[in-house]
Amino acid sequence: MMMAKARRNATESFKNLKSTESDEKLLNSFPLINNQVEFYLSFIHDVIQSKNFKGKKILEIGSSAAVHYIASASACFTNIVQAQLIPDSCEKLKRWHRKEVNLDFSFFLNIVAELEGYKDNLEEGRKLLESQIRKCVKCVVPCDIHSDPILKLEELTIVEIQPPYDLIITILTLESSCADFYSYVTALKRMNKLLKKKGGLIVGGYECGGNWKIGNKWVPCLNLNISDVWCALKLAGFGNMTFKVHYGNKPESYYKHNNLYCIAAEKL
Repeated sequence: MMMAKARRNATESFKNLKSTESDEKLLNSFPLINNQVEFYLSFIHDVIQSKNFKGKKILEIGSSAAVHYIASASACFTNIVQAQLIPDSCEKLKRWHRKEVNLDFSFFLNIVAELEGYKDNLEEGRKLLESQIRKCVKCVVPCDIHSDPILKLEELTIVEIQPPYDLIITILTLESSCADFYSYVTALKRMNKLLKKKGGLIVGGYECGGNWKIGNKWVPCLNLNISDVWCALKLAGFGNMTFKVHYGNKPESYYKHNNLYCIAAEKL
């Protein structure tokens, strides 16, 4: 009973956030997180370039109005679904894709543009990425990793965006929305069900993290080390894992943690 209540509280803490609060956290931390963002985006770029996970369909599970984690994938995967835990983020992303609002993703997309070979002309690379992303993202939908299924399947109206997916990407999301190890494993199992056989999962986060501070609010975060994450992925039906850890990162004032990690795993 207590564990179930904790899981509900973690979910509600996330749902009650406004996308403006989540995005403000990112904006205020730009000078601090450059190395972190490069770490995650470089890992995703390398996985995409490796061609280990082939296909056309990607599901991204996120918690803020952003597109940088799918930027590299948009060059290869033509049908992308962005699923958001925060309702406000859904609406903001939908408006950006329809060109109804101008969100400044340049800080993040410049990093991807450089990875994609546009170091000498970041503006050109960034504009190409924005166009590519808008073309490939077919749907922006709400999601709840504590529901089964995670997605409201009735919102996925065309076959091209329906499960099973070839790849799922989720960065800096699970630990903030899972109250305990059990709910973390359960969320991974639900993601596994949305993947095709031998499909891929890219998951990234902070090792041994504390709580997020967003404005005057503290959002609870699950404290896991790399071994815990590795074990959870195995319990959830994943294998053939490759991982990378970024050591020695100085914790920020809004978040306490040890190291950064990113893991690519295959559905067995």
